[in-house]
Formats: sequence, C-alpha cells, structure tokens
Amino acid sequence: MPRRPSLFRQVDIERAIKAAKATGATEVRIELEPCGKLVLVTGPAARAPSGNSFD
Repeated sequence: MPRRPSLFRQVDIERAIKAAKATGATEVRIELEPCGKLVLVTGPAARAPSGNSFD
C-alpha cells in the first residue's frame, strides 16, 4: 500500500516558527492536527496542558 502525500512539510513548520518569532514571540508551540492543520501557540502560556488534574 503506497503512502499518502504529506499534508505539511518541514519547511512549512520552519516558516511558521520564523514568522512567529518575527512578531516578537519568545515561546512557540506548534500543534499538528491529522487533517494537516498547523496551530501556533505563542507566549509564556504556550505550555502543553497537563493530563493530571493534581498538577
């Protein structure tokens, strides 16, 4: 079974990070969704949510 073409490439992620840093963001997190959507989260609150409710 052949692989399907990728929905995004490394250069897409690099461009997104570079653009976010150009706006002055100090922290950047990228979330990749299965449909190929890139979600950028910037700023000091860019930490992944904890799965533990006691944190």
